[in-house]
Amino acid sequence: MSYTIEEDVFHQLNDVRRRVEKLTCDPWITAKTACNLRALARDLDEAWAVFQRCERTDGGPTPADERGEVQHDIA
Repeated sequence: MSYTIEEDVFHQLNDVRRRVEKLTCDPWITAKTACNLRALARDLDEAWAVFQRCERTDGGPTPADERGEVQHDIA
């Protein structure tokens, strides 16, 4: 099955988020670590939302670009 880059990013972020959320239920994880993992899962959801907001079809700056939420680092 062929995915677009957006679909691929979504599936990868979602997979990582599910794994992180599953770790929070592990009995060996401390309460502080579980809290940090839940924060990480929320950050992954937020990263996806920023990615979605930065899509624009005409090539101009998006509202997320103008707010400085998107970094365009090319490595």
